[in-house]
Amino acid sequence: MINLLFGITLGLFSSLLSIKFGARYRCPHDCDISFSRIDTLQNHLQFVHSKKPLNRKRIVIIGGGFGGVTVLNKLQDRFQTDVTVDITMISKDNYLLFTPMLHEIASGMIETRHIVTPIRSFCKRSRFYCAGVESIDLENNSVEIRSSLAPIPHGTLNTMGRNSKSLCYDYLVIAVGSETRFFGMSDVEQNAFTIKTLDDAIRLRNHIIYLLEQADQLLPESSYD
Repeated sequence: MINLLFGITLGLFSSLLSIKFGARYRCPHDCDISFSRIDTLQNHLQFVHSKKPLNRKRIVIIGGGFGGVTVLNKLQDRFQTDVTVDITMISKDNYLLFTPMLHEIASGMIETRHIVTPIRSFCKRSRFYCAGVESIDLENNSVEIRSSLAPIPHGTLNTMGRNSKSLCYDYLVIAVGSETRFFGMSDVEQNAFTIKTLDDAIRLRNHIIYLLEQADQLLPESSYD
């Protein structure tokens, strides 16, 4: 019960943060960047989209987990009104996952919405790409990305479609996290359940439900009397 209340409280708190601190002013040009303050947007329009645009410092953050979002928040706080600094966040998921509560999803105690927060709610003065990184060119300071989103039906594509996009940077932050290793134990890899992502937790929950249903079918009919 305590964990359930904590999960619901966390979800409500995340929603309130998204409303209060999320970006509200989007640049009307094609740079696709949002700001939480209108005066910063005005400075951005004046200096970046003028006839003589500024030579901005470009910071690219790869990874939308705890590490990447923490760096994003600190950079945004420091350069909130400095339009000479351009910040871009790249993540294959469009949400921040509160991983310490994944087991609660697997057990069915809380819902998935209680442990996810949209990454865009943290982008107070930065742009966001929901994309995977294809390659990093350290010599030319560029990152090749490809959209994580599938094309929308009826001939309409998402912003990037399935095309690659190249982003140049002056400073690169790599915060992609880690993956589960099995140290060559193929049997464990094939049969064990990992619990590192939202899909992992849902897969484990569904397997538990499946086993319970199977066990119920094996009970003798007399047990229902």
